[in-house]
Amino acid sequence: MKRRALLLTIALLTTACSSGNNPPNSSAAATTSTNPTNTTAPVTTTTPPTSTTSPTTTTTTAAPATTTTTAAPATTTPATTTPATTASTCQPRGNTLAAKKNFPEQLSALIGKDIRVGTHDCFERVVIELQPGVAPIPSPFPGYWVRYATGPITLSPSDLPVTITGNAVLLISMGSWMQTMEGAGYQGPQQIFPTNVSHIRELRMIENYEGMMQWAVGLDAPRNFVVATLSNPPRLVIDIQTSP
Repeated sequence: MKRRALLLTIALLTTACSSGNNPPNSSAAATTSTNPTNTTAPVTTTTPPTSTTSPTTTTTTAAPATTTTTAAPATTTPATTTPATTASTCQPRGNTLAAKKNFPEQLSALIGKDIRVGTHDCFERVVIELQPGVAPIPSPFPGYWVRYATGPITLSPSDLPVTITGNAVLLISMGSWMQTMEGAGYQGPQQIFPTNVSHIRELRMIENYEGMMQWAVGLDAPRNFVVATLSNPPRLVIDIQTSP
């Protein structure tokens, strides 16, 4: 028994010596170092997941905008029109000289009925209309005298001065009554300011005495005039020119 143990010990020593003289086999197991090796832990990189979802396309349908446009009022520049110069078609008539016929010698039984004015192309008209008097006999047209006053205007027979509206006064005298002493004849006003004419400003009876009548006609300015007589009914007509 002791012998067997001795032999085993020798064998082990022999084996150990052989192993110390030979280089280590590359296939031998690696020597485990007792020093800890600094091993870097693997870096864990967390990459955010790539979204594979396509971006959502949101289509917004806007309500049509209501646009209120307040247009500025158009400024229209009126065209400058030069008035055409139209030659007057009015022919000069009459003059400013006195017109006299059979006055004062020719008196008449005709008496006044009306006095009136009117406007016409190129002139304004004064009409003294007569009518038969009380005596039923034919009577000639009375004498007349039409002229511009050159001095103060007075009433007859009082000689009281009066002012006639206007810048010129045309006097109309006739050899007949406008109204008789009995009150026959003209019944209208003795002072008139007409509104249907532009150049005649006033009519005023300044005489009705001893078979004579006289009217003063106030004008805006001295103007040419023409005197005429008409019949059926008998009338004295004075046309006063209004245009050049």
